[in-house]
Amino acid sequence: MKRKGSFRKIARIALCVMLVTLLAATLFACNKGGTPTLTMTANLDDGAQLKLGGSVNFTVTVSDGSGYTLSVDRTDIAKIDGDTLIITKEVEEETVVTVTAKLDKNASVTASKKYTVMPKEVLPTVTLVANKASNAKIAKGDEVKFTAYVSDDSDVLFKSDKPELVEFDGNTMTVTGDVTKVTIITVTAYISGRPECNAVRSFRITPPATTGKVVGQAFELNSEMMNVIGNESITAQGVVTDVFENIKNGVVTKTTKTPYDFLVKMQDGAWYGSWNKQAEDEDEIVNVISNGYRIGADYFWKDANKGGHQILEQFVNKNNVADVKIVKDYKSVPAMWENQHLWNHIPQLDVNKFETVEFNEADAYEVFRYNCKYQDAAGNDTMSEADAYLMTYLSWCFTPMMTETIDFLDFVVKVDADGKYYVSEVRMQSITEYSYESESSTTTPKVVAKAYTTAQFTLTGSGTTVVPDVEPYENDNPEMNKYLEDALNGIKGQNNYIFEAVDSGTSSYNPGDYGDASADEEVTQIKNYPSATGTVGVKGYVTADAILFEDTFKYSIYQDGDDPYRITYYGYKKVNDTTYDEFEYDATLGKMAGKSRNEGTIVDDIIPKWDFSPYVFEYAYTTAEPKKGLTYHTYALRNVALTRAVAMETTMLSEAKSVTENSRDYMSITIVYNKNTKKTSLYSVEFPYDVTMASGSMKIFFKSVGKTAEEILPAGTFKNGYQQKEAITSWSQFTMTDFYYAHVPCNGITKTECGAKHPYGCDFVYDTDGSIKKDEKGNTMYKHKGHIVTADYAIQQIFGDKKVISPDLLFSLFNDNVHGPWYHDKVVGKDADNKDVYRESITLNAKWKNIDENGQLPDEEYEKVITMITTKLATGGFTVSDSNSNWEGPNSVKGSFEKNRYMTYTNGETMIVFENRHTAFFYISIYKAGEWTLANK
Repeated sequence: MKRKGSFRKIARIALCVMLVTLLAATLFACNKGGTPTLTMTANLDDGAQLKLGGSVNFTVTVSDGSGYTLSVDRTDIAKIDGDTLIITKEVEEETVVTVTAKLDKNASVTASKKYTVMPKEVLPTVTLVANKASNAKIAKGDEVKFTAYVSDDSDVLFKSDKPELVEFDGNTMTVTGDVTKVTIITVTAYISGRPECNAVRSFRITPPATTGKVVGQAFELNSEMMNVIGNESITAQGVVTDVFENIKNGVVTKTTKTPYDFLVKMQDGAWYGSWNKQAEDEDEIVNVISNGYRIGADYFWKDANKGGHQILEQFVNKNNVADVKIVKDYKSVPAMWENQHLWNHIPQLDVNKFETVEFNEADAYEVFRYNCKYQDAAGNDTMSEADAYLMTYLSWCFTPMMTETIDFLDFVVKVDADGKYYVSEVRMQSITEYSYESESSTTTPKVVAKAYTTAQFTLTGSGTTVVPDVEPYENDNPEMNKYLEDALNGIKGQNNYIFEAVDSGTSSYNPGDYGDASADEEVTQIKNYPSATGTVGVKGYVTADAILFEDTFKYSIYQDGDDPYRITYYGYKKVNDTTYDEFEYDATLGKMAGKSRNEGTIVDDIIPKWDFSPYVFEYAYTTAEPKKGLTYHTYALRNVALTRAVAMETTMLSEAKSVTENSRDYMSITIVYNKNTKKTSLYSVEFPYDVTMASGSMKIFFKSVGKTAEEILPAGTFKNGYQQKEAITSWSQFTMTDFYYAHVPCNGITKTECGAKHPYGCDFVYDTDGSIKKDEKGNTMYKHKGHIVTADYAIQQIFGDKKVISPDLLFSLFNDNVHGPWYHDKVVGKDADNKDVYRESITLNAKWKNIDENGQLPDEEYEKVITMITTKLATGGFTVSDSNSNWEGPNSVKGSFEKNRYMTYTNGETMIVFENRHTAFFYISIYKAGEWTLANK
């Protein structure tokens, strides 16, 4: 009999069926969506062009949420940072890079985008020449023919900034408009479609010359006479006088006059002026100031909309060599020739506006005054704006020192031997300035003083005046100059000596017998201390390896029983062959301690070089001490304009950078000749200075020149040892007091909630009136509490594993003159959840040591700094991000004088921005690569 299947067998079959069904269901579920998909989008279209420092942000979406990897094929010029492509290196030709997103679990699933990396663009250049000189005078009907040279075969177009005055026919410009005053126009030749590639020329359109004559009582002034003295080639020579009158109850009680002799020569594109205060007696040294200027050949842009020709000053430099420099204003921005009006402005005067005001029959002359005034609505005499400018430009062009607007302009007319009228003299008087009593019980305050300036001069050499080139000074007194030569040769190259600097105007210091001071004198108390007595000034002990300054200061206000003087010590000390410390006395340590580390040597960087010619000085006078056999010869600097340059060669004191250059004070050098030893030595240097809240005349005495370092430096200087400045090697050496987590939201929640989310708590935000600030929804506003962390911790929190510049490299750029770091953040947008997106950065401030007489960092020096920074940062893997920098060299349009200068460097992971505002200070910011752009700071 056949048995039916058992229960066990039936169960096994059922189980198999169930397993097969489950497996099928599982397989069906796994393959339900097929292969996962991957999509890739970016903030820039496929094929977009990029430059060095440029970046692209990608968004990659995988259908099942699994992982992916981004890569770039040209790792030599680009890298991937997270989901961002960054171009890290300049290319020489267009180069395509491909960014690929690949599924981690299935390498066959990819998406990609391509971008073109562009080389740094080399713009074609334009050179423009014309058949008339730059700034030449032209008039209605005149033609100017241009020739433009282009570095490629591009087409050139011409335009003017005043198209209503000129017309172009190809490369020929014709003056077609009328002007009532001298008008400067600029002509630009530019490449078609590339207006930034251009060259510029400027010209002066002059109004038609006025004709006519003014007949006086016995003489006349006519247009022919005006043409003679209005020649562009002319010489003016005479006297300028400053007049100051004290007034009491409307009566002049005292008049003080200070006269100056002057000479001016001018011709088209050139001007020379010299002046000096008249000597009050025959023994007084006459201090002459002279300047020679010429128009620069090249046109430059002061900013994007204003340009002109530079002014070149010709001068004899400190080494007695004829030299040229660009004239700059108080901000060290090049001055424009077009704005200084150093040419004859008489042709702009209308002869018909003159009227006779004086006839002197005895001396046979008549005075004609230019009348450009009219009465305003209040009945006051006034000038039009154009006439006021003209009256100012006349004082500028005819005198080397007047800047005031002229109130009265007189021409003195005489008759020559041939019976012809001529202008024998010009007289000018500036607008009067009044001083009033400080307090008055009346409605109208009383005048207590008034001041004005007059000028009287002749005009000669019409059409024949030539502005000479400057010539070096001659050795015009060999006998006396030999003493100065010997003294300077004796101090040059000497690294060991003692100096004592005092203000000769306020100090009664007497150096005593020259050379009698003990060269190895020892200061027993080498630490800061108060004193009941002292001589205000600085004593310096100079050696090649260490310099000690003993600075004596006197308090202006002090109580009885207090010591009025304070003596402090500081200086420089060699660390090794390539570095030295700047130190000061540290009371806590009880010894000298380094405060900043500098690259270089004391000899190269600090000790004066005495690099100037003795012939820029001239012998002045001699004094003597016959009983001691000592004779002192004093020499005066010939041109006060050299004071700063020469003073900085004689002393390391900061006052040398702040000298005054005027007609009253002058720099001098005194040498001493010892008849007993037959030796000539440097005795003293004296120069005027003017610093904040202090001015005077600094006199520096020199002793112990050439003695050994052991004899010079006081033995107690480093008696208790020396604490070197700690070398900077790690960010952990710095603390940051204001670090907080910017990404933790803080506003619109309670203070308790904020404290829970942010471990360092929050503070209220206060408004300007002291009240607690609320947002637009009425929520109380809070801010994160900053807290103290080491800089390396903050950097790790901000930048993660990204490579940040090492602090030793950064600080070495500015010889430790760096302050910071500080933490900063800025809201730069909103995320997908409408929450603030922060850009975090580390900032520092640095100071450069070499600035000019205006406290500015001129283009030429900035170029040196940037070259140094670029070279050093390259050793740390950083290269210039051209797209995020606006410096292209001195006088470039992009590096405008009116704009802050930015140089940006990147290593592909982080970027460093150096901002400079034309001063000694650099503002340094460190960001993640791609987070900061020049276009969106």
